[in-house]
Amino acid sequence: MWIDIKTKRDVRLFLWMVGNDAAIEHYRQTKEVKIYHLNHIYGEDCNLAALAINEAFRILYKDSDNLFSCVYRFKKAKEALLPTREFSWFKRSNDACYFAWAYIRVFSNKNRSLSNFGDNETLTIHTRTPYHRYIKIQYPVSHRERIECIEDFFDRSPLDLSSKLSIMSDIRNEWDRHSPLAMGLPLKKNEKEKINWAWDYICKDKINYITGSIKRAQEKIIEESGGDNTVSQATLDEIHYSFMNGYIHQPHFLSLFRPSTTTEKYLALRCIYISLYYYDKKFISRFKKSWESSSYRKAKRKSNSTFFKKIKSELISGEKISEASGPSEDETVKTEKDIQREKAHEVMKKVMKNIENKNPDLSDEQDNDPFSSLSSIALLGI
Repeated sequence: MWIDIKTKRDVRLFLWMVGNDAAIEHYRQTKEVKIYHLNHIYGEDCNLAALAINEAFRILYKDSDNLFSCVYRFKKAKEALLPTREFSWFKRSNDACYFAWAYIRVFSNKNRSLSNFGDNETLTIHTRTPYHRYIKIQYPVSHRERIECIEDFFDRSPLDLSSKLSIMSDIRNEWDRHSPLAMGLPLKKNEKEKINWAWDYICKDKINYITGSIKRAQEKIIEESGGDNTVSQATLDEIHYSFMNGYIHQPHFLSLFRPSTTTEKYLALRCIYISLYYYDKKFISRFKKSWESSSYRKAKRKSNSTFFKKIKSELISGEKISEASGPSEDETVKTEKDIQREKAHEVMKKVMKNIENKNPDLSDEQDNDPFSSLSSIALLGI
């Protein structure tokens, strides 16, 4: 009697099925001679885990009906496992994997799927879904963890293989339909500051901002009419509807995401946008305007800070000092000519001195010929 465990998926599924089975605890405490160890069951090597699990169950149950029942139940569970190829389409894409995870996270009879969000309706999302019952990791923090959560969700679901294949097909179709929408979000993965700002922005309810805009628009209409109460309630209601139409904020859905890094926030924002906020037609305009306002305020605070004022003052004063003390171009040229002339005179003195030392007679002749020195100086360009 053998428990057929071959992969890490099999190990995770079997340990989830048996839970805290007595065989595992007995294996921990038994003093019988063992080939393997409890650590092998929870280690990275799935082959050693399979051998240790089989040894643990044989030690306690021998060949009893309990062991037969365990083997049979696990065999039936494996028959309903999705083939590995069904997971390959999102393993190569972080965005696709995030979308698939979000889909199964809200998958429930009480919730509509991500494909049905929108239509200007009030959205209610229940967070206590089958995922909560099957998966221990509620907030995966990496691509690898999300893949395992998706695999485990399908593996542990009591649905038959046909139903699982249908659900996976639906998820992939919805991803193909939603993925192009991510291009509409004005956000790049290398814009760390903007990503952090966007995450804070998307988590805030903008209803107060929208209510203020509605009030200002209505007051403007009343003011333009001269305040004579000629503005009908229907007109005011139309203004209210135009601002509120399509507005979406779903704190329960947002509570499912707890990204801890900038990269995770970027993936979460794209997933939330294509799943939910895309249907708010004014979301992008509000998003852009808020970011521009935030950037402007930050730049203004930065320019008004004491440190930058001091730097600016020093730069300005430094330029003034440089302009006041620096020599003019004419003065610079004149100084260089003076230096050249002085060097030329020194050279001529040395030349004449050498000539005098070598030929005293010639020196006397040159002393009597003033044009000789002048011609030598002329040759040097003086």
